[in-house]
This record gives sequence, structure tokens and C-alpha cells, in this order.
Amino acid sequence: MSKITISETRDYFLKDDQKFFYLADTCWSAFTNPNYEEWEYYLEYRRMQGFNALQI
Repeated sequence: MSKITISETRDYFLKDDQKFFYLADTCWSAFTNPNYEEWEYYLEYRRMQGFNALQI
């Protein structure tokens, strides 16, 4: 897994020395005890929607 860092100017993220746009979903359902299959579905669905992070 690549490490995400902050640019020297501190105004954007970098991943593999390329600008990285952090698009997170606020995953409140994490606190409802989802099972493995529900998590698998949730993560795949969010990936298809273009999300690249979860913010819990």
C-alpha cells in the first residue's frame, strides 16, 4: 500500500509523488455491527462510486 503524504507547500496530498484527491465517505454504518458480507458489499459499492477513503 502506498503512503499518502502532504506536499511541501502543504496544500495537497501526494501518493507515489502524484497529486492525490482525498474523496472520503463518512461511514457511520461502521457502528451498526455489519457482518463481513455487508462490509464487502459496502466497500465495493463505494469503490465503484469513486471513493478512495473512509472517514470514521
